[in-house]
Amino acid sequence: PDVELTPEADVTDEAGWCRYAVLAPAREDKVYFSVRNRTSRIMFVDDAVILASDGSVQFDQRSFAPARPEAIRRRPELDGLRREVVALSRPAEGRPNPAREAFEKKRPAR
Repeated sequence: PDVELTPEADVTDEAGWCRYAVLAPAREDKVYFSVRNRTSRIMFVDDAVILASDGSVQFDQRSFAPARPEAIRRRPELDGLRREVVALSRPAEGRPNPAREAFEKKRPAR
């Protein structure tokens, strides 16, 4: 399930930065990070780290709060992001390859 990050404090630190953290259940698939800025101000993500638990924090599945109704309404947007990630992760043709171009020239037309 999707999880929502919440700020660790209600105000920014002295330098104007916020820190967000969340503990989420283990994933069977890849983890993706997406940010939706719901303010009128510019937001910079300076650093994002996703770590597996070292076991020092025990995760209780019962304490996991499912995504809020807003996150459920955003499901089409998140599904679109997932489709984009899959498309970007496929191999690309890349730049022209002289060997391939020579082969294509000699290959009989279909």
